[in-house]
Order: sequence, then structure tokens, then C-alpha cells
Amino acid sequence: MNAAKGSVILTTIYLIVYAILINLSLPQLWVALMGILWPFIFIWMICAILKDTQFKYPELKDEEE
Repeated sequence: MNAAKGSVILTTIYLIVYAILINLSLPQLWVALMGILWPFIFIWMICAILKDTQFKYPELKDEEE
């Protein structure tokens, strides 16, 4: 599994758990901490996707843009 695919899976799991914990009666500290951390996890996922070089895409020819 490459880094991009793993980051998408982990971010998805994190956000599902976060959505579930919001609706449960858990200490607000945990929910608040997860709410503060999720943008950083999302940015990490985006960076991992943009840095992924597993697939080689062909260069565009003239007038193919």
C-alpha cells in the first residue's frame, strides 16, 4: 500500500470515529482535541497525495490542454 492510499484510509477512519464520538457522551476534551487535530491530518493526507509518484502520467502534446 502506498503512502497516498494509506493516508486516505487513515483520514477517513479518523473522521468516521470523530463523527461517532461527537454523538456519544464522552468527555468533551477528547472530542475537542480531535476537532483541533483533524485539519492537520487532512493537510497531511493532501500532501501525501500530491507527493505520490507511483503513477507516471504522459506529458501533454501541443494543444492538448
